[in-house]
Amino acid sequence: MRQENASVNEVRVLSASGQIGSGFLESSFARGIALNPDAIACRKRLT
Repeated sequence: MRQENASVNEVRVLSASGQIGSGFLESSFARGIALNPDAIACRKRLT
């Protein structure tokens, strides 16, 4: 877990991505959210 006033600066990013057409497990996303990310990013692939 993140410690307040830590001496090391960090940025936590949750990047939700899955295999083509299969998406990702909701439980995996929930686990990422539980890690308190500073940002959530995703990329849409244009075809």
